[in-house]
Amino acid sequence: MAIYNLLDTLPVEDKIMATIVGTRGINILKGTASADAIYGDTSRTLSVGHGWNDKLYGFGANDKLFGDALTISFSGIGGNDYLYGDLGTGNAGKDYIYGDAFTMLRYARGGNDVIHGNDGNDALYGDAYVMRNYAKGGIDIVHGDNGNDVVVGDAAYMWNSTRGGADRLYGDDGDDTLIGDATQMHDKAIGGNDYLNGGAGDDFLRGDAYLMDGFSRGGNDKIYSGQSLPDRGDYLFGDAVIMKGHATGGADLLHAETSQLATIYGDAQEMREFARGGNDVIYCAPWVTCWGDAWLMSGSSQGGNDRIYATSVTIGPSSITGDATQMRDQSIGGHDTIIGGITDETILGDAGEAWGLAKGGNDSLSGGGGYDEIYGDFYKVNGTNVVGGNDTLNGGAGNDTLTGGGGADRFVFARGDGKDVINDFSRTQNDKIDLTAYGFETFADLTIRDNAAGNAEVVLAADATITLLGVRAAQMTASDFIL
Repeated sequence: MAIYNLLDTLPVEDKIMATIVGTRGINILKGTASADAIYGDTSRTLSVGHGWNDKLYGFGANDKLFGDALTISFSGIGGNDYLYGDLGTGNAGKDYIYGDAFTMLRYARGGNDVIHGNDGNDALYGDAYVMRNYAKGGIDIVHGDNGNDVVVGDAAYMWNSTRGGADRLYGDDGDDTLIGDATQMHDKAIGGNDYLNGGAGDDFLRGDAYLMDGFSRGGNDKIYSGQSLPDRGDYLFGDAVIMKGHATGGADLLHAETSQLATIYGDAQEMREFARGGNDVIYCAPWVTCWGDAWLMSGSSQGGNDRIYATSVTIGPSSITGDATQMRDQSIGGHDTIIGGITDETILGDAGEAWGLAKGGNDSLSGGGGYDEIYGDFYKVNGTNVVGGNDTLNGGAGNDTLTGGGGADRFVFARGDGKDVINDFSRTQNDKIDLTAYGFETFADLTIRDNAAGNAEVVLAADATITLLGVRAAQMTASDFIL
């Protein structure tokens, strides 16, 4: 039997399925043209000590690469490994690559691994397939490279009190799915603070998981759709697709400034039961649709206090909603801040539609430039038990339409604004018109008249007016204004 030093490569010439296992003296392992299983240190269990810093190369066919072992348990720690899916040419397989092991148990720790899928449609896991007990993922760098890949920062399943590492995930080319921590996070699993970049193609990016339940908690992730303008159809989720139980989202940063027709959810597509959204920051480009929390909020779910900024890489409309498309049951909106850009935007403080005992948050909404439509709470209310928040609406430049909804709302105007309309001004709800930027000293300084349609019109300048639908000029009093 040949003996190899630390820099040697273990060659395997068999064309059948091969199991290749490294040793202390052999840490560069190359597969065959057939489907191989390659283990950096042992094909069994690593229970104590550290795995070696190995380099594993799949060659062709459908390989399975394990950076260290089949299982890491007790106090075992994975090495800092380099794993590469397809070293050969012409026969790109569907590889399954695990930075450390298939299973991590007890107090196992993952190494800081670098993984490249290369060609083929691969499934890449920064640490393991299953993590249980108090296992913790390493700080991994994972590249999908070519193909339509699934790239996961830590594991497919995280149970108990496991923790994800602070990973960096890149989709590169192809239509990829990037998941910061695990496909499913259960119990008290906690996600790491990950970085995700979809690259080219139509990608799905999830900051933490597909499903979060129990008391799982998302990390504070940074998620970028990619850097290619021709991209179409990217979907960004700050935490998961589904959050339920008492799952809590992290404080995420989501960018889709260079991806046209993208969709962004600050937390999840669906938030159920007692799920809580994180306090996210979202940059929403023209032609992108953004929700601060979810598409659907139900049960007693609650939105986070999000900040959403409309950017202006290209000219085009965008749609921004502080919480969700639909809020049902006892769901509660967060106290969100939305700042529009120079384009025409539709801005909703809470949701497109509300049912049951849904309650809007106290939002601050600014249109920026363009002809904006701004709703303090909901576009449509079903029933009489829905409660609106106390919102602040500022249309900014352009001719804007403002609808406060329920609650005591403040409509703010400044010099440079256009000809704006307030749809639902209500003294009963204690709504106010804020004109402090104009410097009026008393109510008598204001010019208020009825327009041709019989609606009160506050004249601020030759090209700046406020029209109050359903209100007559004679009905306006000093108590309606903040000067």
